Amino acid sequence: MGCRSQMITRATIAMALTMFSITISASAQCPSGFIDLGEVTATTPPGRYKEVHVTRQIALPPGIRIDDSYHQLSIQAASDGAASDMRARQIPAGFQLMPGGPAGGAWWSIDNPQLGEVATSGNDTDHLVFRIDLYANSGARGPSVAQNSLVAPPSVWVRVCVKTIS
Repeated sequence: MGCRSQMITRATIAMALTMFSITISASAQCPSGFIDLGEVTATTPPGRYKEVHVTRQIALPPGIRIDDSYHQLSIQAASDGAASDMRARQIPAGFQLMPGGPAGGAWWSIDNPQLGEVATSGNDTDHLVFRIDLYANSGARGPSVAQNSLVAPPSVWVRVCVKTIS
C-alpha cells in the first residue's frame, strides 16, 4: 500500500470517527441514575450573522429530591468562535448539562445556570425551576431549513439531567 492510499485511509477513518462522535453527542442521553428533565433550545432568525439571546427554564417534577453531593466536573459552555465565562462549578449541585449546537460556521454559548423557586398562587406549594441563558449566532451561513419543514433546527441546545435521591 502506497503513501497516498495510507493517507486516504487515515482521512476516511478520521472522518468516520468525527461523524460518529457528532451523532453520539447529538443524541446525548442522561447518564445512568439521572432523570432527563428535557432539552432547552433557541434558534436564530434566518439570515447571516443573526443572533438570539434568551433565558429558558424547565420546571422540576413536584417532590423531587436532588442529590446535592453530585457536582459536574467539566463542561464545554461555548463552541469555537463563541465565548462564555461559565465554569462547571457554577452548575447547581445535582445537575448534569449537555450543551451543543450545529457545526459549520455557527456559534453558540450557554451561561448563568440557576436553580430557583417559583411561587404559585393559591394553596399550591412553590416549585423548583432550572434556568439557563442561551446564545447563538448564525455566522456567515444562515440556518438551513429542511425542504419539508417550516422550522429551522435549533442553533443551541442543552439537555438537562438531574441526579436524585431514592
